[in-house]
Amino acid sequence: MKNLASDIQYDRKQWTIDSWRSKKHIIGPHYSDLKLLEEIEKKLVGYSPLVGYNEVLRLKDYFTKACLGQVFILQAGDCAEAIIDLPEKKVQSTCDLFGQMIEMLQPALNVPIVPVGRIAGQFAKSRTDQYEIKNGIKLPSYQGDAVNTIEFKSDKRQADPNRLILSYNYARQILNDLHQNIGSHSLFQQTGFYTSHEAFLLPYEQSLARKIPETDQYYTSSAHMVWLGERTRYYESAHIEFLRGIQNPLGIKCGPTMTINDFLSLIEIFNPGNIPGRLMAIIRMGSKEIKEKLPPLLKAARHHNLHILWSCDPMHGNTVYSSHGYKTRNFQHILNELKDFVSIVQGEGNYVGGIHLELTAENVTECLGGAQNIKENDLSKNYKSYCDPRLNKSQALQLISDFSKFL
Repeated sequence: MKNLASDIQYDRKQWTIDSWRSKKHIIGPHYSDLKLLEEIEKKLVGYSPLVGYNEVLRLKDYFTKACLGQVFILQAGDCAEAIIDLPEKKVQSTCDLFGQMIEMLQPALNVPIVPVGRIAGQFAKSRTDQYEIKNGIKLPSYQGDAVNTIEFKSDKRQADPNRLILSYNYARQILNDLHQNIGSHSLFQQTGFYTSHEAFLLPYEQSLARKIPETDQYYTSSAHMVWLGERTRYYESAHIEFLRGIQNPLGIKCGPTMTINDFLSLIEIFNPGNIPGRLMAIIRMGSKEIKEKLPPLLKAARHHNLHILWSCDPMHGNTVYSSHGYKTRNFQHILNELKDFVSIVQGEGNYVGGIHLELTAENVTECLGGAQNIKENDLSKNYKSYCDPRLNKSQALQLISDFSKFL
């Protein structure tokens, strides 16, 4: 990854809703039928927004307060959402789990806790390996239900633009179910419940971008908050170009390869006015590297008096493969990174503003350890994730309980 040197020009005056298309290297699925993709994009432009700008502004205000230690952002959900026929039960169980986690965290934090789900849009996933090989057959990797399907068949693994419409319709259904659940959960009635996902599929994001009333600015109506992924924060990134111009609160995934120069350059690009509430730094260093890699970023932010919401994703930096080939994570490593994150951030005089987890309310066996003491031989019992391993309900609640003791 080439560093985001300060001499790279991202001229804000030249930003347009489609200026990202001028970038030479665009990470994303390869669509063979570009005419169909264009037709699908035009259809989506005519659809109603998934979220309103007033809701986006409300979350932005919570981000501002989280920078000051007055609010805590609880962000969690699936690695990659599966588009299923009946999402009602999933939404209900997700809201119930969020409610339990909030109740456990509240005594330790004593501030409002704002739920932000990886939901209603986390249908696509950037992959390290663009191809998958089974029995000598090479096919494109599964990139989420918005792109292709998990079935290892040639026709099913091709990027299909029609799945963008499928994703929109499913997101709309989830949002309807969320609104119903919010009304029945007293914990959410004051704060609301917000949606988020990685802004990976730029044709989808642009098609759902809407102009903010009485301005020339845009926000993406696909979610209240979106983030820049670890694989898309590279030199001359189309994703950076798109995200710098929209007005949603943004997240930046900060892995162990993030340099101080990269960090400061991204903040200057995304938030040249240093406005509180615009940016969340989502730290995902891994338990082995966070003690070395995080302090320099905190010191640089303090030196430049930058307004940043500091959150921790203790999942992605702790991914390993079991001896049986399952992608997994160890509960203790996840907890260790969280503990060190709190210690380091508070030690530098900053507020711990949020946590970012991959989890499910189902009793899956995808992560090792926890009170159930899941071992390698147990992973096959109920491993359901299409992509990355998630904490199950028991592990999630245990993690939140332990996390609350560090605060």
